[in-house]
Amino acid sequence: MSRQPILLYAEDERLLGELPQQLRLDGYDPHCARAREQCLWALAERRPAALLVGEVPTLPDTLALLRELRACEGGVDPDVPVLVLGSGQDALCQVAAFDAGADDVQPADVSYLVLRARLRALIMRSELARRPRQIEVRSLRIDTDLREARYAGKPIELTSIEFSLLAQLASRPGRLFTKRELQRDVWGSAVGAGPHSRALDAHLSRLRRKLAAAGAQGAIENRRGTGYRLGLVEPDAAAAA
Repeated sequence: MSRQPILLYAEDERLLGELPQQLRLDGYDPHCARAREQCLWALAERRPAALLVGEVPTLPDTLALLRELRACEGGVDPDVPVLVLGSGQDALCQVAAFDAGADDVQPADVSYLVLRARLRALIMRSELARRPRQIEVRSLRIDTDLREARYAGKPIELTSIEFSLLAQLASRPGRLFTKRELQRDVWGSAVGAGPHSRALDAHLSRLRRKLAAAGAQGAIENRRGTGYRLGLVEPDAAAAA
């Protein structure tokens, strides 16, 4: 049920005041750092899904942080996606940020919708790079390269959305994924009740029936009003997830 943690490092009170609330409404768990030491501590301890770097004292400060991060010093994840926000940056400044290790560079006044889309794309690419190409959960076999799923050797015909949902649930078997998390990863926004919520339920209902037809009875478990999880795990594994 945990939200994806996002770390924001900036000294701009406007950015730190508005952006965390917007991210929280979209299903993320934002954490703010106003000093370099706080940022490095949070990177090591909270292991965020992405880092947003806003207005810091100088460009060299930003570049030094990026180089330290990519050099894997201080116990931080050197592969965490980094999006840099800055005002008045010319092309040379942007190139310097990319060379130092930024994954994306955007103006400070970028619209939230664009920022959210670019942040989501960075996180998805990072997750795909880390995700095993072959996922096995008991008799379920998923090939993320070929986008094929089999149960007990029997192929399961899935739509693109059904496969994406199954692969996500199988990436953490036994873990309860909230509807907001699943909506965000499929449609790019974490809305509440509405068309996307009903569509999500419909896709997962069809996925459950297809898995049952292949012999995986009760593979998709629905915690009413909360979310879904893959039930093909032993009880002790589910409790630990």
